[in-house]
Amino acid sequence: MLLLLRRNPSGAQGKETMRTKRRRYQRGCLRNANGSWIVKYYDADGRQRTETIGRSIGPEKISRNEAERRRAELIQRINNEPKRESMTFGQFVDQRFLPVRTDDVLKSVRAGSVNRQQQRLNAYILPVIADVRLADLEQEHLRDVLRRACAKPSLGNSTLKKIRVDLMHVCRFAAGEGFIDRPIWEKLPVPESSKAPAEKPTVTLDQYRTITNALTERDRLAFDLVMFGGLRQSEVFALQVGDLQGDHLRIERSVYEGKINRPKTDDSRRLIGLPAAILARLRAYAEGLPANDAQAWLFPSSKVVKPEWPDNAMDNRIRPALEPLGYKWINFAVLRRTFSSLHRKAGTDLDLIAYQQGHTKSTHLDDYVQYSPAMTAAALERVYSQFLGMPQENRAN
Repeated sequence: MLLLLRRNPSGAQGKETMRTKRRRYQRGCLRNANGSWIVKYYDADGRQRTETIGRSIGPEKISRNEAERRRAELIQRINNEPKRESMTFGQFVDQRFLPVRTDDVLKSVRAGSVNRQQQRLNAYILPVIADVRLADLEQEHLRDVLRRACAKPSLGNSTLKKIRVDLMHVCRFAAGEGFIDRPIWEKLPVPESSKAPAEKPTVTLDQYRTITNALTERDRLAFDLVMFGGLRQSEVFALQVGDLQGDHLRIERSVYEGKINRPKTDDSRRLIGLPAAILARLRAYAEGLPANDAQAWLFPSSKVVKPEWPDNAMDNRIRPALEPLGYKWINFAVLRRTFSSLHRKAGTDLDLIAYQQGHTKSTHLDDYVQYSPAMTAAALERVYSQFLGMPQENRAN
């Protein structure tokens, strides 16, 4: 018996054969545990894994039939996966990276951001290194992607830097999954575009006074919240009446491509101050809305139950009103940039303005610095008072 064991090829080979068979023919085991649907399966390397595919209780629960459908999709993908040592960059992106990025339960960024990242992967990264095995991937492959992207005259620095971040993101994810054993993304050079930087215009207070005289109060308020409050357009149009709280405004959601999402970044969920006159006008405006309970939208669509899209407001009312005045180029992005420029010129604390606009701050600011709505309101009041102090002729109240 002992002799037979010694002459047996190796337990590892037999075990690998069994693993391969399991991987090829497995169906996966679906079970309901702790309020979640969980699938147990063997990955391409024969290691047992579990994955949560949805909730079984609560408002986001899914039925068993839906859970079975998701189980079947997951197992089909696993069964079709190549062995770990032969998986290419393109296969990893398609089978591992993107499924996690687009998972509705695990999603940590807005769908639009994921879609744009997928477009960049398909356009600039996968055509260059899709067929490179992850086991053979070196930083030189990543640099080759950036060199080819830099050679495209239509790409500016912003897009090139996002391509670099995409490469780093995929490689970090692959390292976390055990497909890459060294940090080849570290010290990856920052690409520089040969394309001339686009002009980034701002408006003067005189110009702003002219354009707001041409707008309705509804659209003036939307503009003022960006120009004098620093909000993103997606945050403005996602405001509800209940977000007007005493002497400040609560920012906790955004609207993007017609869908309500959480704010763009973790720092974007915040309480901010506003000039007192704008807050008073917002309250008066809200009182005249068809629906003005706490959950009602401040800038509703024609159907009232949903917020208006920022692009619709620009295309249907604002831009037609500004075009005859020669200000068709002014949009929410220009106003938000103007907000930063005016406050930098006024000497407002830059960290406070970053907080007001919901930008990402350093660890020091995250952990130790807190701004109250009163502090931000006092700072914003200085710039808004300049606007109020200008000649009043023809300026709408």
